Amino acid sequence: MPRGGYRPGAGRPRGSKNLIGQKKVKLCIICGAEVGSHRWKYCSDKCIRTDARNKAKSKRFEAKCLWCGKVFIRGGEVGGWKKFCSAECREEHYEKSKARYKEKKCIQCGKLFMTSNDSACCSLKCASAIKSKKAKEQWPTYICKRCGKMFHRKKDSRKMPPLYCSRKCAKIGIIGERKTKRYGFNGGDHRHRAKLYGVKYESIRIIEVFKRDGWKCQICGKETPKKNRGTRYANAPELDHRIPMSKGGGHLYSNVQCACHRCNAKKGNMNGDGQLPLFEIKGKEKRLGGVNSL
Repeated sequence: MPRGGYRPGAGRPRGSKNLIGQKKVKLCIICGAEVGSHRWKYCSDKCIRTDARNKAKSKRFEAKCLWCGKVFIRGGEVGGWKKFCSAECREEHYEKSKARYKEKKCIQCGKLFMTSNDSACCSLKCASAIKSKKAKEQWPTYICKRCGKMFHRKKDSRKMPPLYCSRKCAKIGIIGERKTKRYGFNGGDHRHRAKLYGVKYESIRIIEVFKRDGWKCQICGKETPKKNRGTRYANAPELDHRIPMSKGGGHLYSNVQCACHRCNAKKGNMNGDGQLPLFEIKGKEKRLGGVNSL
């Protein structure tokens, strides 16, 4: 063959074998048999279980039984992490431990429970309730303005002193002192407000009132688009009472009107003489003394 031509095995060191075409063979670490290409270190599931059993046996150690004091082998797959050498020792230990338990009555909820210590509460919930109750006793004492009951509240220099002992007393308390949603005096509850103020009430559809007034504020005459209803925009349409309910005005069609958010908030309940409606005459807005007097 001429020099420089192709020769099989050219370029490999002397004495090396030709590995071209040979298959790499893997052997099982348990039995030494040939391992297929789809497995890792074991030839079968039996060898996998054997290896796991051998590892569990290597983790076993000697332990002392808590009841009889006998030394036994624990750990691994046989017996598990046991504290007793047998089931009889375990049952006798638990029977003796039950004798140390006493039946007590919880000082918070009155429920009967078993305990082996000096605890006076059946649960952590009752214990925290007693702890919070003792902490509240150190708070300042106030007198409820509605029922005259003495109650404790945490002192806060940023807020006014509390007037009522509970939400129930605050809800039926004096009108005008607590008008937040927390105490039930939100502006949308017209039936409840009419009952408290002792004025007349009738079921009103707010959309009909807005359509009647042409979606215009009857105080300043601005447009109040329907899309702004329920928002905080200045021109959001809102239901306004001409004579406020706190001044004796009823929740009636003849006493309600459409008003923008800005005018309704600015007016509040300061106007007790009533608000005269606006009417359009030849494109100009004028205030008229009577209602529907065109």
